[in-house]
Amino acid sequence: MEDFREERILLEPVSPTGEFLNNSVLSVSILAVLEIEIPITIDISQATSLVCGVLLPINPRFSSIMVEDSNGNKKWQNVEVKFEDHLNFPNFPFGLSPESYDKYLDEYLSKMATEKFPQNKPLWEIHIVKYPTSKAAGNIIFKFHHALGDGYSLMGALLSSLQRAENPSLPLTFPTCQSSKLKRNRSIIHRLPQIFSSILYTIPDFGWSLIKSNFLKDDQSPIRMFMDYASVNEMMKPDSKMPWGNRFAFLHIPIPKFRNDQFSNPLDIVRYAQKVIGRKRKSLSVYLNGRLLEMVKKFKGYEAAAELMYNTVTNASMVISNMIGPVEQMALASHPVKGLYFSLGGTPEDLNISIVSYMGKLSVTFGTKEGHIDLQKFKSCIEQAFDTIFKAAQNS
Repeated sequence: MEDFREERILLEPVSPTGEFLNNSVLSVSILAVLEIEIPITIDISQATSLVCGVLLPINPRFSSIMVEDSNGNKKWQNVEVKFEDHLNFPNFPFGLSPESYDKYLDEYLSKMATEKFPQNKPLWEIHIVKYPTSKAAGNIIFKFHHALGDGYSLMGALLSSLQRAENPSLPLTFPTCQSSKLKRNRSIIHRLPQIFSSILYTIPDFGWSLIKSNFLKDDQSPIRMFMDYASVNEMMKPDSKMPWGNRFAFLHIPIPKFRNDQFSNPLDIVRYAQKVIGRKRKSLSVYLNGRLLEMVKKFKGYEAAAELMYNTVTNASMVISNMIGPVEQMALASHPVKGLYFSLGGTPEDLNISIVSYMGKLSVTFGTKEGHIDLQKFKSCIEQAFDTIFKAAQNS
């Protein structure tokens, strides 16, 4: 039995989504940035102990590389982890102002986002930036290849390395969104209108997704949504309801186009967008898009499926990803975390927006191709929009 388990760990099949996200067409990674409240005193030996004791035991993929067997199928092959290849302490010029280090950090993150992982070592890195910026005394950056898991799984892995700052013995908690038990327990008769509307919405939505994924560049955005977290231990159980994995889905959402006089109240625009997304979520388009990727992979190979995914993202005007962070302040190796944000790297779209909550605050990160947009002007427009909506909400 022991030998069988070892063979399973050494040659675990790569999931279809893992194949889609790590090939010659696509190589997608997630960058999670922890803004540290105090000067960072973690050295290479402490970082190695943390990784060895916490990160690697989470999942065999953190100590594995992708290989192809004799049939051309990709599998995870366990290898020895050389920590010096994964732990980085960048050197910036000494004695600069926090505002100057802001620019150095932005440039460093941009370079990280565009660099592909070497395929001869496990697909993760940790970068410890000890220089103070205008927002933090230091920054710790986790870079994970998306083939290791989806955002839900990788966020769980990251949080397993962290503790509750004021009391490490207590678990971190998260905002929850619970659906009504009354709605879940309704009879099939009462659910018939919902079933019919789901069918009605699915046909145009799925057809629209096919057109947009293959032919037309559009003004739509794939949106990925996540449910409440399970612990890493719970995710690793064979019968877990929320298992570790890499479940990718996309939902095309049209960007509303309004006349200047169409809405007098900014909240009406928010309600309209919510209504559109709610209708889209009632269709089975997300499920069918996922099945389509699996069918393309089965009959044409993972490169063809990756190309379909690439075209889907390229033809969208922007991509929005969102995650839920803890309510309480976290700490990493006794270093309190004052801020948290993440971004995607290696994706072909012109604009990606990443949203995460942490300690009652929302962090929104924008990633753009170089020269695509005036970043300062865009940032000013977004801040003005948020401020307008916030003031309208306060007065409602």
